[in-house]
Amino acid sequence: SLDADVIGGSGGSFSGAGDVVAIGSGVFAWDPISLEWGERGNLGGPSMSLSSDANRVAYSSRGVNDFDSVSVYEWEEGSASWQQIGADIATAIETEMWLLSVTLFTGPERDG
Repeated sequence: SLDADVIGGSGGSFSGAGDVVAIGSGVFAWDPISLEWGERGNLGGPSMSLSSDANRVAYSSRGVNDFDSVSVYEWEEGSASWQQIGADIATAIETEMWLLSVTLFTGPERDG
């Protein structure tokens, strides 16, 4: 369930319908039958962004040698799991601070 230990004080991102949230250490979906938030996956970082249809999530993480990176995952309904899309996107410089903001853009489909 979604509680204070899971949230951890970090910002979150809601789906367009508001029934899925990426926050803290995971992604949670609202169950209208049980009236509770159920875990949809254990992904997490200091910044997370969920696509409006709740099928993609991006989050930042601390990588090797204090380089931050961003990982993007897509939800696969058949296996009920998140699958990484491509390789991690690494920052160009070493930092002592975490990457604080990640945002997925919902816009026109791109070709290629």
